Amino acid sequence: MKPLFPQFDKSLTAETTAQQTLAEFGVTQLLDRIKHYRDIDFDASQMHLTDAEVNAIANLFIQELTRDTIFAR
Repeated sequence: MKPLFPQFDKSLTAETTAQQTLAEFGVTQLLDRIKHYRDIDFDASQMHLTDAEVNAIANLFIQELTRDTIFAR
């Protein structure tokens, strides 16, 4: 009997898999909304946020959101 070896999809890289996961959890959309947020008193595009700054804001937002969820139980 011949052993069967796993068949890996070589078209998927770690980067595309990570991007797909971020998109599934809505993180990609969150980052885009932070970077392009605008209301009557504020326009994020005028701040010229770097990707690192947008990621830091999203990180803080997610931490606060999960902290509030944990303490609400």
